[in-house]
Amino acid sequence: NYRKAIRLDPNNALLYYNMGILLYETDKTTESINTFRNAIEINPNDYRFHYNLALSLEKADEKALAIDELNRTLELKPDYTSASNMLAILYCGNGNRNAAVNVCENAIKYDPDNYELYFNAAIAYMEMKDYENAKKYFTIATLKNSELAEAYFGLGQIAVIKEEYSVAEENYIKAIRVNPEYPNPYYNISRIYAYRKEYAKVMENLTQAVKLNPAYKQRIRNDGAFDFMKNMNDFKA
Repeated sequence: NYRKAIRLDPNNALLYYNMGILLYETDKTTESINTFRNAIEINPNDYRFHYNLALSLEKADEKALAIDELNRTLELKPDYTSASNMLAILYCGNGNRNAAVNVCENAIKYDPDNYELYFNAAIAYMEMKDYENAKKYFTIATLKNSELAEAYFGLGQIAVIKEEYSVAEENYIKAIRVNPEYPNPYYNISRIYAYRKEYAKVMENLTQAVKLNPAYKQRIRNDGAFDFMKNMNDFKA
């Protein structure tokens, strides 16, 4: 029906836009890219067209082009924080962490309660090994969204780096409480228990980590933290 409508009204950008969304949702990614570009050719000043083109380009693994479209989106609508969050993630993915931080911090001015902005800034700082700022932003993210398991996990990781193992344990436990299906904190807290030689707690948490993500099996085999257990029958099993 959209194709028929476009034949009747070929200069209607919204028809291309709406059809592009349908094509994207049905995994016709190349067609959706071309369709959003048609909409932009008719009306280059609608931020929605550029944002949805960015989504399609990212889906097609054209990340550099997606970044260009997200920047264009924010030029047209600086307070569009969905674009800011996506742009920060893509910048982190290509190693441009300073740009990711700048995007998040600028967007926070428009939407100070958006926990994802703080979380994405924290991830960028974490990758830059700026642990103080990472801790600051992870903490704010948990205050904005107390159910954000990944932020508690990040705080646990920072505490381990600082050798504050009790603090790390507390944050891993918080992550598990808010999302029992998140495997990472089970594995990492088991390393703390291994350091303390608390065998039963190691087994309990490793078992859950492997249940949720079987890929952890190989990692456990190669992790020296568990060397003291390698001859124990339960551990070998």
